Amino acid sequence: FLMASTMFLVGPSRQFKSMMEASRWQATVVYFASMSGTLASALWLGSTMLVLIFTCVQLAAMVWYCMSYIPFARTIVKRFLRMLRII
Repeated sequence: FLMASTMFLVGPSRQFKSMMEASRWQATVVYFASMSGTLASALWLGSTMLVLIFTCVQLAAMVWYCMSYIPFARTIVKRFLRMLRII
């Protein structure tokens, strides 16, 4: 929904170019792959657990994508996670 709403504001061509920039393409691919996984899990596999997992991955990818627009946001999060020894 977030990507579609910004597509409405800036246009599909500019949005696609923005999504494929070096700092965002990985989050974009993960987001769309997890969206496909969510739909497949819900519609064909009927697995609630997989739906929840793919939804969490989808949310994380969207947050990571949005942080690419905030200067130094990803750097700060990476440092914080290293401090917690998660990454």
